[in-house]
Amino acid sequence: MPTEPLIDIQDLDPGVVLHDREFLRGINPHRFELEQLDHIVRYHEDPLSAVAVRRIRDDEFWVRGHFPNNPLFPGVLMVEAGAQAASFCFHKRFGKLDGKIFGFGGLEGVRFRGAVRPGDEILIVVRAEAVRMRRAVFDMQAWLEGRLVCEAKVIGVTIPI
Repeated sequence: MPTEPLIDIQDLDPGVVLHDREFLRGINPHRFELEQLDHIVRYHEDPLSAVAVRRIRDDEFWVRGHFPNNPLFPGVLMVEAGAQAASFCFHKRFGKLDGKIFGFGGLEGVRFRGAVRPGDEILIVVRAEAVRMRRAVFDMQAWLEGRLVCEAKVIGVTIPI
């Protein structure tokens, strides 16, 4: 049985920019090759959720080696994009954390259901299942042209830096 979208993405316009990469840099600490979100398209407080866009470029660091002459976007980066979208939601809810970041605490139920290649644009959808200051759990999906290509449960925790 196909997995249902976490939120309705039917009429979503991926060209809408609610928050751009510069805004995301004020929230998430990732830079350079590990910035996995291009922009936020939608954000809701209740239920706590977001939709982000990730454009897959042909000049990315992994293209040459994953796999030569047949590049596939690494699943681990798809899940990282979901974690960064979850971090965005967490920080929108709680604000900046003094001396801490919101980082990976774990993953559950990770499934990859389709190939993503350079030139593709995926929608990263996250919706909170449980959110507290020290720990949060988000359901995550990645969609390509209306097809589910990845899903996971992302667990985040606050980490001292």
